[in-house]
Amino acid sequence: MEELLFVVAVAAILVCLAALAYFVALQMRYPEPTHAHEVHIVAAADGWQLRLHRRRPAGGGGEPVFFMHSLASNHLNFEVPYGYALVDYLVAAGYDCWTFDSRACRDAVPPKRAMRFKSTVDDLLVQDVPAALQRIREVTGRARVHWIGHSMGGMVLYAYDLKFGGEGLASAVTLGSPPGFKGYHHVPHDTLVLLNHVAHTLLSCAFRGLAPYFDFQRPVSRLVPINWDNVHPKLRAPELFHAAEMPTPGIGDQMNGWASGKPWTMCGGTLEVDASLHKIKTPLLAVFGGLDPFISQSRAREFFGAIENRDKKMVYLSRATGASANYNHIDLAFAREGEREVFQPILEWLQAHPVEGPARRARPVAKRGARTKVAEVDLPEAAAPAADNVHLSAAGAGRALRRPAPKKTASKSRPRTARAAAKKRPRKRT
Repeated sequence: MEELLFVVAVAAILVCLAALAYFVALQMRYPEPTHAHEVHIVAAADGWQLRLHRRRPAGGGGEPVFFMHSLASNHLNFEVPYGYALVDYLVAAGYDCWTFDSRACRDAVPPKRAMRFKSTVDDLLVQDVPAALQRIREVTGRARVHWIGHSMGGMVLYAYDLKFGGEGLASAVTLGSPPGFKGYHHVPHDTLVLLNHVAHTLLSCAFRGLAPYFDFQRPVSRLVPINWDNVHPKLRAPELFHAAEMPTPGIGDQMNGWASGKPWTMCGGTLEVDASLHKIKTPLLAVFGGLDPFISQSRAREFFGAIENRDKKMVYLSRATGASANYNHIDLAFAREGEREVFQPILEWLQAHPVEGPARRARPVAKRGARTKVAEVDLPEAAAPAADNVHLSAAGAGRALRRPAPKKTASKSRPRTARAAAKKRPRKRT
């Protein structure tokens, strides 16, 4: 018996060493991408050190856009594949893009190690996002910003609007963000939840270590709600390896509870998000996929129709609505025809909701951390907002709506890559 235990222990050690060697080899093979022009270290009120990655358009300026990642991703959620991503598209159109690494991401630094595993979505709402938005306003001198969120990033937007009244937001875009989980049949993964608590770091390495596997296999699973046939061909293992995040235990538990039927409440139960979604004030473009398991077309229609603010628009991407594919949940951010069917409607929405008012003089921001590069710039005065500000109605819910871009700002054809966009760029709003 003792010999058997010894053999099992040795085998376990060898397996762990092999797994560690494999992960180290992946890190060496896939160097971390550094696309940002600036990396800002933001201090939350409770001491967390968070990162904002800034991509500026040629010539500087541009309206600021804040990007909030999904549950299982980080700032690269919107930056891969490089040259074909949403950030590339909007930077080419003249927007100042800020992608965020909240405390749900491995690059965030807590004041105490144990705090990493106890963080909740509430912390993202009341600690992380206000600090990030404040930094963007300080650096750009703009009083308002645009918000784009994928999945959980849009759910946080809904909650932010309800708690803070959409303070500081010019417009919002959500990609596959569930308005709660009404009608969703959730299958609990109790073993996975337990492993996430007792061995989060190991589970995270294993999760990211699957990246090369996805280059050759296309697993169909409720844990990976993606239409592989609709994924951009440039999205490969190196991008997946760095963009993937294993949800931290506290945040994972909270999301799992809501998906299992618990009321979507936050801030100690004082914010009843489920019951208040119809009160969203921020102009909202909501994009959903036809195969998304988290929200059916009927639920999307119900949510959208109930919003009292009529400055809203819904795009539902499926073959039945004229899209090139039946979009799922994950591929909304980087689809084959994403530039035409996702990015262009987003650009038109931002253009229809300009950040109004003159830009303030940007405040100097002290450098924090070796990787932080903060530019101190004088921003030009912004053009006065047009008198005929576009007002979009709720008509056409459930259809893939496409409005032509305003002639003042949109070019006749969109460049296919960021490099081509540098040569052919639409006129920017300032």
